[in-house]
Amino acid sequence: MGSPYFISICPWILLQRIRKDIIYLKWANDISQFVRDALLQGYYVSLMVDQFYIPASSAFNKKHRNHELFIYGFDDTTEIFLISDNFQNGKYTKGSCSFTDLNNSYIDLSKTTDLGQELVYLLSFNKYGKFEINIEVLKELLSDYLCSVNSSQKNNLLNQPLKKDWIYGLRCYDHIVTYLNNVKTTENYLDVRPFYVQKNHKSMMIKRLLYLSEIGILNDDENYITQYINIEKISAIVVNLTLKYNITKDKNILNRIAENLGKMSRGESEILPKILKSL
Repeated sequence: MGSPYFISICPWILLQRIRKDIIYLKWANDISQFVRDALLQGYYVSLMVDQFYIPASSAFNKKHRNHELFIYGFDDTTEIFLISDNFQNGKYTKGSCSFTDLNNSYIDLSKTTDLGQELVYLLSFNKYGKFEINIEVLKELLSDYLCSVNSSQKNNLLNQPLKKDWIYGLRCYDHIVTYLNNVKTTENYLDVRPFYVQKNHKSMMIKRLLYLSEIGILNDDENYITQYINIEKISAIVVNLTLKYNITKDKNILNRIAENLGKMSRGESEILPKILKSL
């Protein structure tokens, strides 16, 4: 659904979106002073920067790469910001940059190419946030995942739905296998991100099942949790195999990845109807 929207619907997070022309009225393009003032008021700051100017990034002084930077602290004595992003070849890590580094990396309004670069996000904790689980909606979303339905269509009145020709739910497994076959033919670099997303999804499913068990909604919870733990273990193997393939370019590894994806797909296809019935 897109990260700003996803963050904005969390009841414990207050999200403010500010256009850079408003910031310019007081701080001009000295974004470091705006960020410092925002942090002093208790906000975290997220904005798009050019990692070419961020020393913590593997792109530093090598290539221009625009990406979201999260800023969560500063030190006035050393004029250093505490930051995090996908700094090390895609790996999300913590780091630091100077006030000057941030100003150099700032994409001012005259250079922005899309809305994401025009906005700065402020995040803070909402102490009044509350959440009550809706079992019927949960069941519907699980069913959508099982049947590969685009759930975002349900939000059509409030938000632009995701593209109809995208792939959803369990169909993603077949789509990724098709991608693996293309990589096998073209001998291209294997993009590891889809496999990390899969692993994160299985980890989140385990946490969801644990939560449903904790509040007494899910029956036969230990069996379902154990099965999803096994699926998550396979997803971890898949991630490691993708990394190994990019080093060795051994096509047999692509076959092993596809086999493991099949195990994961069959596992979820078997367990999800039982979970739905149990809810």
